[in-house]
Amino acid sequence: MKKLLTIDLDWIQHPRQFMDILSICMNFFKKQTPTIFINSHHEIYKYIEEGSTIINIDHHHDFAYDQASIKGALANHPREGSWVLAAAIHKKLKGYIWVKNYDSVIIPDQITEWVRKLENFQIRNKIDEVDLTNIYKLVICESAEYEKNVSLYSEILKTVSKSINTNTSTAHNKNSFKPLDS
Repeated sequence: MKKLLTIDLDWIQHPRQFMDILSICMNFFKKQTPTIFINSHHEIYKYIEEGSTIINIDHHHDFAYDQASIKGALANHPREGSWVLAAAIHKKLKGYIWVKNYDSVIIPDQITEWVRKLENFQIRNKIDEVDLTNIYKLVICESAEYEKNVSLYSEILKTVSKSINTNTSTAHNKNSFKPLDS
């Protein structure tokens, strides 16, 4: 199974959670796992391989929150809150595993039929409930607009990754908030 691990740093609500993320990332950095740093979560879209299962450690589910998000995903113009839905529709995902916080919001109506029909769809509360072996790529999203300390966490992780992992890259988009064009 092809597994892509994506970590949205807005998941970090407490310094202890940063230590958990740092520990996970260090294992992948040491293994030279291709690692990409992005600013806004939908920038991940171009790195998703067809047939993948995405493991997403994130405070938000990102499988669309309203009709405008769904419309954008259907048109293959994902935004930060609809990239999972767009990938389910257009990239033919095998699965999506969301590791959320206990206080993350999930409304059943936001789980569209495209997500419900995935071969593997799980919502978890703890990272240790998820199998993090055989990850082909790690994508780390800063999401500075959602949490106050994430820019610091992102810079720490970038610095460490660049010093250990020769397969580290950083996306440089002129406008990280712009919906992607297919």
